[in-house]
Amino acid sequence: YDKEMVNLLPRLQHYVLSRSKKTDYDVLQFESTIEGMPNAKLNLLNWDMDMNGVGRVFLSDSQNVVVFPYEQQMTLKKNRDFAFDGKVIGGRLDFFGHDFYFSFDDFKIQLNKIDSLRLKVPDGEPNARGKQKLRAVKTVLRDLTGELLVDRADNKSGLVDHPRYPVFNSTDDSFVYYDKRSIQDGAYDKEEFYMHLKPFSIDSLENFTKEGLEFEGNFVSAGIFPDFEETLRLQPDFSLGFVRETPAEGLEMFGGKGNYKATIKLSHEGLRGDGNLEYLSSVSKSDDFIFYPDSVNGKAQDFKITKQKTPVPYPPVTGVDVKVHWDPKQDHFYSYKIDNAFDIYEGEIAHHGGLDLSPSGLDGFGNLDFADSYMRSNRFSFKYRDFHADTTDFKLKGASETSLAFKTKNVRMDIDLDNRIGDFKSNTGGDFVDFPVNQYICYIDEFKWNIDQKNINVVSDGEGSRYVSTHPKQDSLEWKSPLTSFNLDNFIITAKKVNHIDVADAIIYPDSGNVTIRASAAMDPLEDSKIVANRITKFHTFYESTINVLGKWNYNARGKYDYTDVTGAKQLIEFARIGVDSAEQTFGEGVIAEDRAFTLSPNFDYKGKVKLFASQEFLKYDGSTRIKHDCPGITRDWLAFDADIDPNEIYIPIPAEPKDATGKPMSSGVVISKDSTVVY
Repeated sequence: YDKEMVNLLPRLQHYVLSRSKKTDYDVLQFESTIEGMPNAKLNLLNWDMDMNGVGRVFLSDSQNVVVFPYEQQMTLKKNRDFAFDGKVIGGRLDFFGHDFYFSFDDFKIQLNKIDSLRLKVPDGEPNARGKQKLRAVKTVLRDLTGELLVDRADNKSGLVDHPRYPVFNSTDDSFVYYDKRSIQDGAYDKEEFYMHLKPFSIDSLENFTKEGLEFEGNFVSAGIFPDFEETLRLQPDFSLGFVRETPAEGLEMFGGKGNYKATIKLSHEGLRGDGNLEYLSSVSKSDDFIFYPDSVNGKAQDFKITKQKTPVPYPPVTGVDVKVHWDPKQDHFYSYKIDNAFDIYEGEIAHHGGLDLSPSGLDGFGNLDFADSYMRSNRFSFKYRDFHADTTDFKLKGASETSLAFKTKNVRMDIDLDNRIGDFKSNTGGDFVDFPVNQYICYIDEFKWNIDQKNINVVSDGEGSRYVSTHPKQDSLEWKSPLTSFNLDNFIITAKKVNHIDVADAIIYPDSGNVTIRASAAMDPLEDSKIVANRITKFHTFYESTINVLGKWNYNARGKYDYTDVTGAKQLIEFARIGVDSAEQTFGEGVIAEDRAFTLSPNFDYKGKVKLFASQEFLKYDGSTRIKHDCPGITRDWLAFDADIDPNEIYIPIPAEPKDATGKPMSSGVVISKDSTVVY
């Protein structure tokens, strides 16, 4: 100082040259801002300086390389080298990881453990300065090892423009995973579904374009497809993926359980396809399949199952706009109707519901339209030319599209399409079929549907199936028949072998056991039939009767009746009116004409009215009788009376004022006339 002299050290010379940009320099500086703990600690053994509160470190402002240490901690080493965990921005790349090391002399960062690498690319229209906004690529690269060359070692200041820098060199294999929740709800597990990338290099990190992003590697799809070599590129949704075509013969799927042909696409929308999926004898064509590690979903614009007789029978099926779901692990391929029904058996069946295709056959669930019938089941089994259901609801159309002629539930069904026969059996024996047109139900065991003949035969054991009228005025009239035919053209129930019908207090025995039921529960008149009344006493029997059964408590008829006198001789009485009174008791009314020569017994003739009441053993007579005798000179006059007569013990009541059949007074006794001595 006294000599007024200054010694210029090399550092000053370097500063002046750097300031005048005549030599290389760096912009490296460490700014520590923290409270409550030291800014730095110096280790006197190895001279490492552990620094706190370092928010960021600029390595190159010209190349836009910045370090952001995790928790703002880093270790400064000799000659401005430093180690840290954290984030590194290198142009349009962001590195996140641990065990990073910056070498000042080499002017590079050794990235020993990169957890993830995020890329940004220019997108959109350039602004007034010709710059485009940067947009982050959705996909990150993971598990990398590499180095980031910030700039040339002799160009730390960036005075010389080297467009190639920054440069990132991946020095080992790395991976791209698609396990984000936002990608098909996290369906692609990183352990099984990934892109295994080869080492790569990216230069010009500050200037590269989206077209320049390419990463070669091996695609592993969790067994969906065989592993194959592919190159990741930027996709329209700004994720890394690929679009590729399969070979002409297609690619095996899920270990050979299926085959796929056409386009495969990978992006953050998932692994998808636009092509044909082949499974067993089916082909599904869709412009958007979604492939999952355990399944395939999609909407097939065209769906077909080719018919096959052996070794496993399959029917022909076609569908349009079908929702499909393939479960390879369980080996089931499901297809669901969206709007249009499935066409099964080349137009014979329209199926509204779903199908389940598997190596064991084709099942279905939902509704079937077949030959004027509707069927519903949770499981149909479709074979080559027949189909089956363990449990189904079955309906037959009526006279109009909205009416039904026949319906039942919970029956086992077998349909033979070649022989045109349907066999149905009740699963419980207590289920019933409904004849809505006829207003009848029938508790069945089994029935046979003759499809082309349009009739149904109901077959039962023993007395047969129970038929019950549902007509509101017939009070659940019922009867049984073991064999019944239902005609679908005229909606007539024809029952055979009907043993009897209970109506009111009577038992009605149809002739030959035939009963015919028409619309609205109308039963055809029973001709030549028998009536026994009542069911308990069985006092009276009508035969060769014509009977109109009107309900459980009502019928009317006309019929013949045998009167048996004390000698056992039988005489015919014709009852023109047989019916049921207000007490629900059978009654009969008839008239016996004089020319019938009817006798109550060998001693009494009778003519007039006769009445029958089922609960009373003897008939009631309202007419006239006369004694049968051949005494000369004594006339045989008719005596009017009204009484019940026991044919085995006949007592004719004589009124106090007896009259004859014409109503004229009569007298009885030993009489002597005034003009004669004759006794009469």
